[in-house]
Amino acid sequence: MINITFPDGVQKQFIKNITGLEIASQISTSLAKDALVIEINNELKDLSLPIESDCNLRILTSKDPECLEILRHDAAHIIAEAAKELFPDIQVTIGPAIENGFYYDFARGKPFDPDDLLMIEAKMHEIVKRNEKITREVWNRDQAIELFKSIGEHYKAEIISEIPANEDITLYRQGNFVDLCRGPHAPSTGFIKHFKLMKVAGAYWRGDSRNPMLQRIYGTAWATKEQLDNYLYMLEEAEKRDHRKLGRELDLFHLQEEAQGMVFWHDKGWSIYRTIEQYIRNKIRKTGYIEVKTPVLADKSLWEASGHWEKFREDMFALNLTDDKTLAMKPMNCPCHVQIFKQGIKSYRDLPLRMSEFGLCHRNEASGALHGLMRVKAFQQDDAHIFCTEEQINSETVKFCSLLTEIYKDFGFSDIKIKFSDRPKVRAGSDEVWDKAENALKNAVKEAGYSYILNPGDGAFYGPKLDFCLKDSIGREWQCGTLQVDFVLPERLDAHYIAANGEKKRPVMLHRAALGSFERFIGILIEEYAGRFPLWLAPVQVAIATITSDLNDYALEVHKLLVNEGISNKVPIIAVIGKQEMANNTVTIRQLGSDQQEVISLQNLVKLVKDQNTRYLTEIRASQVRLVGENGEMLGIVTIKEALEYAEKVALDLVEISPNAEPPVCKVLNFGKFKYDSKKRVQDSRKKQRVVVLKEMKFKPNISQGDFDVKLRKIKDFLKEGDKVKISLWFKGREIIHNDIGMKLFDRILLELEGLAKIDSAPKMEGKQIIMLILMPALSPTMTEGNIAKWLKKEGDKVAPGDVIAEIETDKATMEVEAVEEGILAKIVIPQGTENVAVNSLIAVLLEDGEDISILDSFIASSDNAAKSSAIPSEKPATSIEETKSVNLTQENKTIKEPTRVYASPLARRLAAIEHIELSNIQGSGPHGRIIKKDVLSYLVQPTNSGKIRAVNRNNEEYRSVPNNNIRKIIAKRLLESKQTIPHFYLSIECNMDKLLDIREDINKSFIEESKIKISVNDFVILAVAKALKAVPEANASWDESAIRYYNNVDISVAVAIDNGLITPVVRNADQKDLVTLSRELQTLIKKARDNKLTPEEFQGGGFSVSNLGMYGVKNFNAIINPPQSCILAVGASSKRPIVENDQIKVATMMDVTLSSDHRVVDGTVGAKFLASFKKFMESPALMLI
Repeated sequence: MINITFPDGVQKQFIKNITGLEIASQISTSLAKDALVIEINNELKDLSLPIESDCNLRILTSKDPECLEILRHDAAHIIAEAAKELFPDIQVTIGPAIENGFYYDFARGKPFDPDDLLMIEAKMHEIVKRNEKITREVWNRDQAIELFKSIGEHYKAEIISEIPANEDITLYRQGNFVDLCRGPHAPSTGFIKHFKLMKVAGAYWRGDSRNPMLQRIYGTAWATKEQLDNYLYMLEEAEKRDHRKLGRELDLFHLQEEAQGMVFWHDKGWSIYRTIEQYIRNKIRKTGYIEVKTPVLADKSLWEASGHWEKFREDMFALNLTDDKTLAMKPMNCPCHVQIFKQGIKSYRDLPLRMSEFGLCHRNEASGALHGLMRVKAFQQDDAHIFCTEEQINSETVKFCSLLTEIYKDFGFSDIKIKFSDRPKVRAGSDEVWDKAENALKNAVKEAGYSYILNPGDGAFYGPKLDFCLKDSIGREWQCGTLQVDFVLPERLDAHYIAANGEKKRPVMLHRAALGSFERFIGILIEEYAGRFPLWLAPVQVAIATITSDLNDYALEVHKLLVNEGISNKVPIIAVIGKQEMANNTVTIRQLGSDQQEVISLQNLVKLVKDQNTRYLTEIRASQVRLVGENGEMLGIVTIKEALEYAEKVALDLVEISPNAEPPVCKVLNFGKFKYDSKKRVQDSRKKQRVVVLKEMKFKPNISQGDFDVKLRKIKDFLKEGDKVKISLWFKGREIIHNDIGMKLFDRILLELEGLAKIDSAPKMEGKQIIMLILMPALSPTMTEGNIAKWLKKEGDKVAPGDVIAEIETDKATMEVEAVEEGILAKIVIPQGTENVAVNSLIAVLLEDGEDISILDSFIASSDNAAKSSAIPSEKPATSIEETKSVNLTQENKTIKEPTRVYASPLARRLAAIEHIELSNIQGSGPHGRIIKKDVLSYLVQPTNSGKIRAVNRNNEEYRSVPNNNIRKIIAKRLLESKQTIPHFYLSIECNMDKLLDIREDINKSFIEESKIKISVNDFVILAVAKALKAVPEANASWDESAIRYYNNVDISVAVAIDNGLITPVVRNADQKDLVTLSRELQTLIKKARDNKLTPEEFQGGGFSVSNLGMYGVKNFNAIINPPQSCILAVGASSKRPIVENDQIKVATMMDVTLSSDHRVVDGTVGAKFLASFKKFMESPALMLI
């Protein structure tokens, strides 16, 4: 028996050679199911390993942080197995776990492409699903070499051959794959579920450029899906915040090849640089630092004496002079500061001496290691060295920690982590001195109120150190500040002071920096704020906007005052100037992130900016907050410190969700996941509003099942995103004569996609040839049929992909149809002018150049089916048209009549019945002599056949019958659907229009008049709606059976009356447009709508509708909601009415508006908030102009 001691101290006896899995099973079934590895005497082992002697034992699951690296190592083995299954000829080399993921190097003659990565990742999921058992095997070295040589893995054989002959080799086997590995690993592949492949890169075998180039596939793996989603969100956010991209966009800096790793600062970037430098200078001056300046170049003898030449020679820039002297650019400031300390005699009374420098340093970093501002060759540090006694280490550390906390908070960082690195194996100084230094640092950190993470053995060779790491808003950690205790450099450079007893003693030297490199810290700030810097740091602090051009002189005076006060001109403050402001020597301001405006004097504006230039930067400024727990429970009003402590306790973020409440409301949540989920919801809700893109997916006739599944999954993803997909079949060699196999593959694909998509064009086998069928496309979500207005290509014309072949009239507009394949337009089945052609009906046939057109004789459908609008149901894809009857094409122009039947379209029959016309009297002009609507109308206008008003026998009523066009049919259908399915809820409000009308008059009389643009009241209405939706985003939503969709973009549908009915073009991102831009865009959309020239992107989508009948004199009305939206605002006419203001009756111009809302989405409270916000903007129109 052996004794096993568990983490809680309990000791139990088990039989010898029992495994960890067997012990876990005896404890509980769930533990055995979840167990990943065991820890024996602090060393991780496989669950299947026999335990031979007494030990301390821990059973670990995927929830334990130590297991994350094991999961990533398992993922590396799985990617190797997947790649071998898909590409048997490749060789696997090495595949370790790394930070945030894993990689594996492969030897393959052909590069991996993105499609290969998708296939490999899909195969990995298949292997995980197979839950293959992972087993450990021990082999003799020579046998292992022979094994890997026999399966063609020569890189593995080479690795094993370098292991001593007397050592056993451990291999791990899963399925048919075997790999060289020390382990440990999970019991099976089913444990590794949450991973994603990221990219492919090149890597030399063993990192040596003389060796073959391999292909390295990187991936990331995590214990939970939430962790994976958070990491992917962080990567996505980091890409958007990339300081290199923002640096160019914001005109802050640039880098170029002629000065690698050295920054060209532009004026705005240099403004930030100097602001930070001055801030640090003021901060440290108050805490007793002196500032010095030392040379950039020094003789190498100084660097040899300090030890830097020996340790950093390869990273230093050296200049060899003609007199055999060598100068080197300083890589750091410390040796130079010691030289200043040595000038003159220093007493113990002079200590501590805090010496700072904004020193320019140079390090010869490899070009491959350079990365924007984060890794450069020339950089400035906020460097300082504190010369003190051993007894002063504690107090100086406490002071530095306090200073550092203040600095980081001022820059907006409150999450600070401290790492304590103790003595390395190779070090200078006695253990007694190290003990004293380490204890002093530890005690100082505790005294400063911080805890630390031990980083064993990572101290500098001259002393222990503290590293200060900041956590940014997307969860990344940045090591910035440092404090290092140095006993060595003062000794090497012979620095001393006179102690109280008159003896010479060596000072202790504390190396410290708060920001580290200025360049790197500015890069961190750019990414932290995504370019939207706080007011005190922003290169542009105030922008001045005038309402009319005659105020420009006063604006220049304000600008001059602000410049003279040192205020700069993302903009944190917008100052608006009107006639009233000029008369009173004031400005109206609005600060970034607020919709509140305030009128203040110029002196107070200067004071405001100067005050904010020195205030602390914190995310939440309130001293008390109303705290909401992670599950939505109300935790009451607490101090901000208590709220932060609670968030830290539950390891979540504290987020201010209602800053304007009293006190502000904060919620504890996982902010990364919240942002990721929110973005996913927004993306899902915008699918129907996005621009349709044509994606191509290529197949081969002999495609494997795995490849087919991967490509099919991608097609479905594209279709779900709202894109179109072109499926191409590629033949190779002899495959070309077996094109029937390709057709079967197409049929298989169409079967898989049934119900998911409609077909625009499809291939068809005729004999041994493939023809391409062009079908009536669905050009909008509501389209069920359309009219072929015009063919732009004629039979026999060559057609290339992207060529416009026809114009189609839909229920909303006339749109162009593009070809997606190359070929000859062999046959136009439905001629131009044909109306009511159902979606997915056959309209034309495409052949390859040189193919025989006679093959169509046995294919084109009979006359009835050729024109029948419901030939192919629009609900399902058209997979085949084999059921249609055949007709000889040469008979096309003959009128086909049956003695007992007249061929006419359904609409023509209805119209003839209404007008009491005998169809047999009408000559048809449709396909094959079919009577269409146009023929009936032509018959009616003949003098002998019709009059202006036709009499109807019933009830002696007289009327004119006008057939419903497509637009009216769709409107009727949607209005009926809206009233029957949506619970309408109505709210009304009055808006005082006097200020708006005055400001509109001023605007139209000034500079806009020069551009021939006249701002309308409707323009203000649309802009006010946009601003109100931004303020009350809950109104920008729609109902779905599974969830309410909240739209991120403010896209407003504007009702426009046209001859045939009503259409609602969409103003996209209306909240981001100024009044003039919005007016121009709205006028363009209205003109295009009335000319029937809107594109689908211009009328599809929208999250909110506006209907303005005020221009027709209608004072108030209730509008019907436009599904799937949840709100429509009905705007009535303005009229002068008596109102009560300040207990006085006055006459004002008032306008009624009524909000119709879907009560499932927008209840009375949300609707009232929206109307209140809309009213605020309408009655204070200056708010919309800033």
